[in-house]
Amino acid sequence: MAKIDTDGLQELTTNIKNPLKHLWEKLDKAGIADSCLEEFDYIHKFLNKVETQWSRSFTDENGTNEPEVMVNGKRYTVAAGPQGTR
Repeated sequence: MAKIDTDGLQELTTNIKNPLKHLWEKLDKAGIADSCLEEFDYIHKFLNKVETQWSRSFTDENGTNEPEVMVNGKRYTVAAGPQGTR
């Protein structure tokens, strides 16, 4: 499965998902949104898959992996604390 870091996910949300939402609203207001529903649906399904199914890679600003420790099935990183189970 593909990986994305937290910054990359934020960039996708800010630069793709949010503008798509506004574009859809404009198309809907103009009455032509239904003509591109399939394409918008595909893009949003992909973005949702990135958010929910892609694993997160944790790297610092230099691109090196941040240290992490697993305790009772929970991953801990220096900056984030507990990250849930894997």
